[in-house]
Formats: sequence, structure tokens, C-alpha cells
Amino acid sequence: MKTPSDPEQTFLKIVRYASSLGFGVMLATATMLRSTRAGFSFEFSWFAPVAFLIGAGTALGYWRLLARGTSLLWPSVGMLFLGGCVFIAPLRFVPTENLVSVLSGLICAAVVLSFGGFMIFRLIRAINEGERLNAEREAAEAGEDEAR
Repeated sequence: MKTPSDPEQTFLKIVRYASSLGFGVMLATATMLRSTRAGFSFEFSWFAPVAFLIGAGTALGYWRLLARGTSLLWPSVGMLFLGGCVFIAPLRFVPTENLVSVLSGLICAAVVLSFGGFMIFRLIRAINEGERLNAEREAAEAGEDEAR
């Protein structure tokens, strides 16, 4: 396994802490949702900072597993499930007559975001494959130069 360079380490650190912050804020805001006549509002509760720490710690733990190179199947499923639950939780505030419209919009958004994620995944794979082929070609050219 190759070791990341300094810019890569810096980038990974930014991603690690930004995703931890985002996951913590997501869980904290989910605990502050309250039902009102107008739909919902945010009301601070004592559990919000605890939820923030749980969310941030969960994301940091996920990145530690990634750094170790352990299997991420079940941790990824858990993170996806938790994120999905928090994403769907506000649907309980949607009036029944609007639920079909809101669900169709959410499904469309999920399809578009999934396609975007798939395209990013394919782009990264293509870039990595190109780098691998370039490294092999350079190694072959260096071998030819030494043979001369």
C-alpha cells in the first residue's frame, strides 16, 4: 500500500474532519426537530450536543477503519442506514395529502444523486487506471533505456 504524500494527507484530513462535522450536525439537528402547527421547527434540546458528538465520533471511527484498510461493508451499510433514517425522519411532519408529491421528489433526488455518485466513482476509477498505465509505461521505457 502506498503512503499518501503531504498534499494527500492534508486533503484526507480536511475530508475526515469535514465529514465528521457534517455527520455530527446532521444528527444534532435531527434531535432538535419539533412538530408545530406550521409543520416543524427547531428547538434546542440537551441531547443535541450529545448527538453531535455521537455523529462526529461515528464518522471519525469510519475514517479510522478506512485508514486501517479493514472491510467497510457493514460500517458503510450502518452509515448509509443512519443517514437515510435522518433524511427520512422529517417526513413525519408532512401532511398526508402532500406525502405522495414529497416522496416522488425524494425518489427523483435520490436517483439523480446516485447517478452523480456513480459517475464520480467511474471517473476516479478511470483516473487511477490511467495513472497505473502511465507508471507501467514509464517503467518499461526506463527498462529499455537501461538496456541500451
